[in-house]
Formats: sequence, C-alpha cells, structure tokens
Amino acid sequence: MRMVEFSTGVSLGLMTGFLFSIQRVNPRIEFAVTGWSVAACVMSGILCWMACHLFFRRLLALDEIENPGGLNKKKLLFRWVIFFSIALILESLLGVIHGLKGIESGKLGEVLQGMGAAFFVLTIAGFVLWKLTRFVESDTPPPHLRDKENE
Repeated sequence: MRMVEFSTGVSLGLMTGFLFSIQRVNPRIEFAVTGWSVAACVMSGILCWMACHLFFRRLLALDEIENPGGLNKKKLLFRWVIFFSIALILESLLGVIHGLKGIESGKLGEVLQGMGAAFFVLTIAGFVLWKLTRFVESDTPPPHLRDKENE
C-alpha cells in the first residue's frame, strides 16, 4: 500500500508540476520551472498521498471494525476523500488552463476540441478496462469467502 500511495502521489505531483511549467505552446513548446510549478508539484503530490492514505488505510480498516461509532467515522473519512479528490481535480484543471494561456484565440477552439476528443477516448478506454477487469475477476470468490474454501 505504501508503494501505491507514494507512486500515485509522485506521479500526480509530477504531472501537475509539468502542466504548470508549460510557458508557451505555439509555435513551439517551451517549459520553465518556476515557483508555481514547484508549489503545484509539491501540493498535488501531498494532497494525492493524503487522499490515497485515507482511502486505502482508514476506510478499509473501518470496514473490518464493526462498531456502532464506525459509521460516523466512515462518513467523515469519506467526506475527506471527496474533498481531496475535488481539490486534485481542480488543481489539474488549473494546470491545463495555465498551459493553454499562450494559445491564440483562433486556435483555442481546435485545441479544446482535441482535448475533448482525447478525454472521450480515454474515458471509453477506462470503462473498457474496468469491465474487462470485472470479467476476469468474476470467477474469483470474494475475499471473505477465500479463507473458508481453504479450511
């Protein structure tokens, strides 16, 4: 779990830092590491790590504990995960908008259409991979029944 938390935080932090380091796109792409790009990289990485940590460690641990007070803690942790997710989405969108600042207004429509098409294709690819994973794992019993089969 630590490796997943760390690698997810680093990769999203680097992606956001990369987006904030774009200075110009047209006629050629130019990058510059600025204070904003470093701050965005660090903040995004920390937010992502915190969200992954809360989700993987805390929410899954609460599923194992069956106590009456666990429901309120579970709701609170779920709200924090939602908060971190929204913050990361907004930060990523700000990075994309920051990268689009050097594009001429006439070409901006074409760039936005391309980004929309890419988003659509990646969404479809993600959905297909999700369905494929569910299909492959459909023969595997749930975790709480795996131990009973071995006994």
